[in-house]
Amino acid sequence: MVLPPQGDRRFLAGAVLLIAEDEIYRVIKDIVLSARLPPGTRLPETRIAPLFGVTRERLRKILHRLGHEHTLDIVPNIGVLVPAPSLERARELFEARRVLESGIGMQLCEKITDAGLRRLREHLDREARTAREGRRPDFIMVSSQFHLLLADLLGNELVSIQLDALLARSALFSAFHDPGNASACSCHEHLQIVDALERRDAAAVYYATVAHLSLIETRLQPEQRDPRKADVEAVFRDYLAAGRRPA
Repeated sequence: MVLPPQGDRRFLAGAVLLIAEDEIYRVIKDIVLSARLPPGTRLPETRIAPLFGVTRERLRKILHRLGHEHTLDIVPNIGVLVPAPSLERARELFEARRVLESGIGMQLCEKITDAGLRRLREHLDREARTAREGRRPDFIMVSSQFHLLLADLLGNELVSIQLDALLARSALFSAFHDPGNASACSCHEHLQIVDALERRDAAAVYYATVAHLSLIETRLQPEQRDPRKADVEAVFRDYLAAGRRPA
């Protein structure tokens, strides 16, 4: 198979789109995290694989990769589904994040360096730019990276692994249950955490972190769309035809 040059993502109605596996992975992840399909929607390999010009086996490999990351649900005897994260589970998830991330922040007050603070400030600038651009999946990813950066600055691999797993699930809640105007709030809340870190004020870092995660939780709203009415092929075709770049 001859692949198009990097960045060349041509699509014509009825034509076969030739695309690399990593790009297919990013396209599907972008579609899920931008909430273009309602939770519970089934992703049939027979209908999606031809749109990318790949076999069902190649597509299945990509879908299982996304399943391993908790971006998709792989259900035996049913197939691949867009996850349907319940608001009841959100309480457990955000309680776990408050415990873990408030501890990360308080420990960082003792360890943060000027170089680390510069990295955080640079990331806040990137967040603000992404929020202004208005692309939800990009902002969800960049916002998650802020929290991972805090763990990275702490330098504890086990903590980073645990946080990464929690953030993968949080991204789905943000995609399906968080209103689109919440990004500006998140930027401001992240700024408060960094300001408190710069002052080495452990109590302020703790309260800013807990307040931020609690506000994310309270912004979550029920998802109302019916997955049975979703036109999966149309969503993929429209996305590809628009030539959108994944996050």
